[in-house]
Amino acid sequence: MSKRTRNSVMMVLGGATIGSLAIGTAVEGAPIVANFTGGNGATSVDQYLGIAGGGWATAWSRTGTAKSGFPTVGSATPLNGGGNYLKVQSDITNEYVTVSRQWDNAVASYASPTTVKFDLRWDSIANPLNSTGDVLDVFEGSTFAAGSFHIYAFGATNGSVPASTWAFYNGAKNNAAFDPTKLVSTGVAMNFTTVYSFTINLDPAARTWTGTVTNGINTYTSPTAIGFNSASTSLGGVLNFETKGSFSSDDPTFSTDNISIIVPEPGSLAVLGMAGMAMLRRRRH
Repeated sequence: MSKRTRNSVMMVLGGATIGSLAIGTAVEGAPIVANFTGGNGATSVDQYLGIAGGGWATAWSRTGTAKSGFPTVGSATPLNGGGNYLKVQSDITNEYVTVSRQWDNAVASYASPTTVKFDLRWDSIANPLNSTGDVLDVFEGSTFAAGSFHIYAFGATNGSVPASTWAFYNGAKNNAAFDPTKLVSTGVAMNFTTVYSFTINLDPAARTWTGTVTNGINTYTSPTAIGFNSASTSLGGVLNFETKGSFSSDDPTFSTDNISIIVPEPGSLAVLGMAGMAMLRRRRH
C-alpha cells in the first residue's frame, strides 16, 4: 500500500467512519485496461490482437467465422469519446463469433472481488435483431456453464425479457445449461448506435454479482446480488464478447471500448479491517 493510501486510512480512522471500516472499504488498484490505442496488430499490448502484458495473460483471440476484415480496430465513431474501438461482425448463420481475452491471475486474483467495466454499442443498422436467435452476449468465464456474469440482448422476447432489451442472467451456481427463465430484464432498451456503459461487480466467494447498465439517460442497477452460473468460487478470468444472427443476411455487428478490470489494492482490505478493529477496541476502553 502506498504512503498516500496509508495516510488516507489514518485520516479515515480519525473521523466518524467506524461503521464503514467494519464492513471493509477497498482501495482500488491500478486497472487492467483495453482501449485499443495501438490499433490493429500483434506487437504491443493495447492492440487487436495485441500481446500478453499490462495485466493481460493473453492476447485477444477469436472463435467463430467473422466477416472478412473483422474484428478490426476503428476510430470513425468513438464510444463515449474513447478514440479507437474494436468492431466485430459475424458472417455465418447461427454461429457465434466471439472475441476473448484473459487477464492475469497474478495481477488480478481470480478469487478476489473484481469490477469489470466496458462500453458496448450495437452497429447493425440494416439488419436489426428480430428473433431469439439474434443475440449479443457478454460474459466472464471459459464457457457459458463455467461463467460468472452473463449479459444478453435478444431480437425477440425471451423468457420475461422484451425484444432488444438488456438482460442480466441470474445463475443457479451449478454450471447448468442456459435457462431463459433466469433472465432478469433491466428495462433498458438496446437501440442501434446508442452507447451503453456497464459496471459489473463480482464476488467469487459468494458466487454472486451485481450489474449496472446506462446509456446516460436510462440506468438500471440490479437491486440485489444475483447468482453466478458457475459453481466455482474462483473466476476464470476470461472476458468474452460475442454475437450471432439467425439469417444469412443479418451480419450482426457490435463495437466495444473502454474495457477495464479492477481489483482492490493488495492488502487494503486487511489494513482497513485491522485498523477498524483497533479503533473499536479503543472506543470500548
